[in-house]
Amino acid sequence: MLSVKNRILNIRLGELQLDYFIDAAFFAVLITSFTIQNEDNYLYKISFFVFLAFTAVKVFLRLNYDGKLKLPSVCLWYLAFTLLSLASVLWAKYPLNALETMTRMIQILVVFFCMAQSYATPQGFKRCAKLFCWAGIYCAVFIFAATPVSSWFSGKLGQSATGNNVNIIG
Repeated sequence: MLSVKNRILNIRLGELQLDYFIDAAFFAVLITSFTIQNEDNYLYKISFFVFLAFTAVKVFLRLNYDGKLKLPSVCLWYLAFTLLSLASVLWAKYPLNALETMTRMIQILVVFFCMAQSYATPQGFKRCAKLFCWAGIYCAVFIFAATPVSSWFSGKLGQSATGNNVNIIG
C-alpha cells in the first residue's frame, strides 16, 4: 500500500508469511540430511543456508518489532559443549578429523537455534512434528523406490540408496 503524508512516501507491504518458507527450507534440510549421505551434499548445504537465511530474516524482523530473541537453554548448553569440544582439538592426535566433526556440531547448534525461533510455540511445535512426519514418509518412499526389490529383505535396506549405515536409517 502506498501513501503520501507530509511529502513522505510510505510503502507498506502486507505481512510476509515467512513461516511457510522456513517450513519448506527446514523440510528440505530434513530430507537431504536423511536421504543423501556423502561429503559433497550440495543440496543439504544449500537448504541449510536457505533455512538459516529465512530464520535470520525472521529474527531481524522480530528484533525490529519487539526487541526479543528466543534463546533456549539447550542452545546455551550445546554452545558450551561445542566450545569444550573445540578445545579438544589442542590435544587430538588428528586435529583435522576433530575439526571435521566440529563443523557438523556447529551446524546442529545453528539448526537448534533456528528451530527455537520458529517452533517454540504450541502451533510451531505441531508444524515441526508434521514436518518430521512428512520427511520420514518421504525418506521411506525414497528408500523403497531406490532399493531393488531383491534387496528389501537382505538386512541392508536403504544402504545402497542413501549411503547411510542401516542403523542410522533405522
